[in-house]
Amino acid sequence: MSKTQVKTTVIINPKSSNGATGKNIDYIKNIVKKLDNPEIIITTSKNQATDITQKAILNGTEKIIAVGGDGTINEIINGFFMEEKIINPNVIFGILPCGTGSDFIRTLHLPKNNNKVIEKILENKTKLIDIGKANYSDLNHQAKTRFFINASNIGIGGEVVDRVNQTSKIFGGFASFLVGTILSIMDYKNKKVRITFDHEQKIEFTTINIVVGNGQFCGGGMKFLPDSSIDDGLFDILLIGDLSK
Repeated sequence: MSKTQVKTTVIINPKSSNGATGKNIDYIKNIVKKLDNPEIIITTSKNQATDITQKAILNGTEKIIAVGGDGTINEIINGFFMEEKIINPNVIFGILPCGTGSDFIRTLHLPKNNNKVIEKILENKTKLIDIGKANYSDLNHQAKTRFFINASNIGIGGEVVDRVNQTSKIFGGFASFLVGTILSIMDYKNKKVRITFDHEQKIEFTTINIVVGNGQFCGGGMKFLPDSSIDDGLFDILLIGDLSK
């Protein structure tokens, strides 16, 4: 395809929703074909959606549509950036929900019917939303940067997500995260942290988890941040103290 032909790039994660997306791939393809001349790409490996997004934007696509859950959404959002700078601020991002947790779409109040979601996308009504940026060191002590549109956890939350992602998620989002939380609590040690607000105010305490939120939901539907808004220019923060087992 030439650069001018592709207006919409649809990125499908077949492993999302415990593999249900892959089993229904023909049905999903028929739905997304209603979009403007879509190029449909199916991911085959973790983090591939980030590279696909970057290449599609550089090749001139006008819309990126994620078909998957929160993990797929996060990979694609990071593909909007190169060297920590947004590639093209005019590219539109849309979501066709197909995930286990699907926490971000709960904040968006998207229709449950996928055909109606496609109709919403075709209306071309957009909203400018906030994006978070996290600078951190990975397990190999290498400096990393990632962007997020829903929430970022510091503490046990990250371990829970990692544990859940290693399971089949056969029992759905809430139950998977609940079991993951219980198992993680058994051997998790609370951490001492120092937080600086607005470059001035500092607090130090021991915590089991901190949630920095743009969206309202985490952990498969738990409404941790009910007052959070994705377009108010602010993050909501949930600080959980030194809880014992």
